[in-house]
Amino acid sequence: MKRPLSSLCLILAFGLPSAGQSVKKPKPVKLRTANLEKQELRLGRDLRGEVPKRGFSAKIDGETYFFADLDNQPGLTPRSDGIALRGYPFLVPIPSLLLARKGQWELDFSKNGHLLLKVPEGKKVSAKLLRGAALVNRLRFRAGVKLVAIDPAACEDCESHIDYLTVNRVTSGMGMHSEMKGRAGYTAEGAKAGQMSCLFPASPGIEDAIMNWSATPWHGVPLVDPTVAKIGVMWKNDISMLYPLDRASVKAPFLHPASGATRIPTSFGSRGEIPNPMPGTKNGMGCGFPVFILLPPSEQNTRLVSATLTPVSRSGKGQKTVPGVASSPSSPANPAWPTNSGLALFLPKAPLAPKTRYRARFEFGGSLGVVEWEFQTGKR
Repeated sequence: MKRPLSSLCLILAFGLPSAGQSVKKPKPVKLRTANLEKQELRLGRDLRGEVPKRGFSAKIDGETYFFADLDNQPGLTPRSDGIALRGYPFLVPIPSLLLARKGQWELDFSKNGHLLLKVPEGKKVSAKLLRGAALVNRLRFRAGVKLVAIDPAACEDCESHIDYLTVNRVTSGMGMHSEMKGRAGYTAEGAKAGQMSCLFPASPGIEDAIMNWSATPWHGVPLVDPTVAKIGVMWKNDISMLYPLDRASVKAPFLHPASGATRIPTSFGSRGEIPNPMPGTKNGMGCGFPVFILLPPSEQNTRLVSATLTPVSRSGKGQKTVPGVASSPSSPANPAWPTNSGLALFLPKAPLAPKTRYRARFEFGGSLGVVEWEFQTGKR
């Protein structure tokens, strides 16, 4: 039986009126002609076609978004046409529900020259928590995958699980993901959410947790998993929780960072990760940003022959490969985590260099062969 919503999740699910959201009347936003060629955009994972030279731009919650007509049909269409966020190189499918910094909006392109932002019935959201949760979509723009929306019912399940952890004083370790029937606060919904979620104890807030998770392999995958469309989030009692809904197996290898990605962090998450992805370190702390391929089930037993990361020299001269550890389901670096979360992984032993282009090269036995791509780090 579900527990009633309280405080933060109640605000998240039903919201307090905020600027631009006090009434249900759609909010018109001017669509302006934009030079997409100048933005040097490329298609993300789930789009087909060619990036047109010209498209549209609009300001939503103070940020500039670009829109591209890819299906050659009249008007812009969610799912088949593209959206990009200024500063990120990928177009991803336009969502029907956009999780942005200050709201969650239904997008309506039916009015000529304008984008109508509609508040979903019964799903107004708290700008305070949304601002943190919207970071997930920034990460997904950077990864070139479809965006996610917040599911209020999943937020309720997250809160239920955090209440269970609090009343039973479970504050660390893998036990945070479980609930035991008969104990105070147990719910089936909370137990399921706990099993599937990222959890961050002693957390100052959801933003800090998301950024730490994003720089680790096991907890970073759900944030950018291309199969995820909805998430639940919660921060309560100094515990952050993110619940990806309806994850499925990828049908083709998923590269992260994406080929052509920019502004990639240089370092591993500052709080480390459990299970330890690199034995001999303190849960990966002090290492570099993880580079991985999420494998389809049919390829997870494929032998990883080698994995290397090499700086790309502007002069074309050879560069030394980055010291690091390779790991895969067929040969996990940590035997205590034998699935390796379905990843072929390269973990640098030290932070990467800032503002540097890197070439990743993974060689597999069998049909996968050699997978090679490049990405660029950011300022830090």
